[in-house]
Amino acid sequence: MFLVLDKSGDGRLSKEEMKKGLEEFKKTTISEKEMDELFKRMDADHNGYIDYGEFLSAAINEEILKSEELIQISFNFFDKVYFD
Repeated sequence: MFLVLDKSGDGRLSKEEMKKGLEEFKKTTISEKEMDELFKRMDADHNGYIDYGEFLSAAINEEILKSEELIQISFNFFDKVYFD
C-alpha cells in the first residue's frame, strides 16, 4: 500500500499523497483536520513526511488499527487490488 500511495516514488509520503490516496480508496473526502490528526500520529520524527518505517509502525499500532475508518480503508484497498 505504501508503494501505491507514494506517487512521487521518493520513498516517503507527503500529506498530499496520503490524502489523495486515502480518498481514492475511501471514495470520500477526508477533512484537513482528520488528515492533520492522522499525519501527526504517523509522523514520528516530525519531518513532515511518512517514511516506510513510520508507515509500518502505524500499520501495527493498536490504537490506529482500532480505528474503524482505517480498517474500512484497508479493506477497500485490498478488495480493489485483489478482486477487481
